[in-house]
Amino acid sequence: MMKEDKKKLASESEKMRQRIAESEATEAGRKQAEEALRESQRTLEAVVETAPTLIVLTDPQGRILLFNRACEELTGYKREEVVGKTIAELFLPPEWIPIVQKRFADPYAPEVRAPHENPWITKSGEERLIEWRCTVLPSPLDGRAYVLGTGLDITERKRVEEALPKSAICCVH
Repeated sequence: MMKEDKKKLASESEKMRQRIAESEATEAGRKQAEEALRESQRTLEAVVETAPTLIVLTDPQGRILLFNRACEELTGYKREEVVGKTIAELFLPPEWIPIVQKRFADPYAPEVRAPHENPWITKSGEERLIEWRCTVLPSPLDGRAYVLGTGLDITERKRVEEALPKSAICCVH
């Protein structure tokens, strides 16, 4: 019986060693995956911060969660001043608030994704025309809609486009 007990003990001991080795490999793999995720997040943050495009993320209540450097430069507001507030209360001329609220009333409606233009008022009171492209990012927890918007300041382009026909007419005569 002693021999059988020793064999059984040796077998159990070997199984335990295998489980420990598997556990260590799993832990090493988890740590490696976590580091890869952190690196990916750092890269994404760098892209968002250095992009010349306005990038804004709002939560399901329309509060600003992300406001990149391009937004800061255009508006004159620092990120800390806008996070937690809504685009309507900070940037929209009063006559545009119902238009924008209607557009985003149903974040899954097709018009949310369609390119659109609306003005933003900067901290200094200047009005800038922004061309937006938006997409919905459903929360992985409850599916509620977060809206990611990327925008381009097209104010100068619009001024040039409006001036072109006038200059063409004056030069024809």
